[in-house]
Amino acid sequence: MGICVALETESHEQLALIGDDRNLLPKLIGYPDSTQFPMLASIDRYGDTVFNRVQIKRFLAEWETLFSNTNTSEENSLLEQIKQLSLSSLNDVHLYVVFIGD
Repeated sequence: MGICVALETESHEQLALIGDDRNLLPKLIGYPDSTQFPMLASIDRYGDTVFNRVQIKRFLAEWETLFSNTNTSEENSLLEQIKQLSLSSLNDVHLYVVFIGD
């Protein structure tokens, strides 16, 4: 199993979960330059990475750049699902986007 992405409350209740059964995200994210893409570069493939409402705005700007890396509709769909989940975290100060590493 690859990286999963969850929408969680501050009490760690998962409201939504997107699995990456085919382990597509590591290839799509790659190893971005931490100066140019600090949010993407901070995603820990083997641990958990949490983005809050303030951080997710910067994260989404960087996430858009990944769409140019897709080669299949499956890859594009995965990125779009994570984008939509991330956008929903902007609706409440107590929602977090969590990348759950392998």
